[in-house]
Amino acid sequence: MKTTSLSLLMSGMFLLAACQNRMVTPVETTTPQMTDTLPMLATATAVVPETAEPVAWEIEVVAENLYVPWSIVFISTDHLLVSERSGAIREIIDGNLIAEPIYQFNDI
Repeated sequence: MKTTSLSLLMSGMFLLAACQNRMVTPVETTTPQMTDTLPMLATATAVVPETAEPVAWEIEVVAENLYVPWSIVFISTDHLLVSERSGAIREIIDGNLIAEPIYQFNDI
């Protein structure tokens, strides 16, 4: 009986010591408030340094006669695949647009 009482007393002391630890910083929590407004949308903001110098862009035509180019994949430096809004996948090799699409998606 004395061992059980001593064990309970020791457990209580350790528990009390653990609760008195001043090293633990309490975490502040808040509950989000519901409002009648629309949810906030995520936006991205570009941060430009105040000392940004203008960039001299050079525009170069790579291919013509494409129907609304949608996406470009560079296979190599001289081989590109271009998807068109119509669903065609076109090839540009060495700066020349291949006349026939390599694939045509019909469900577009």
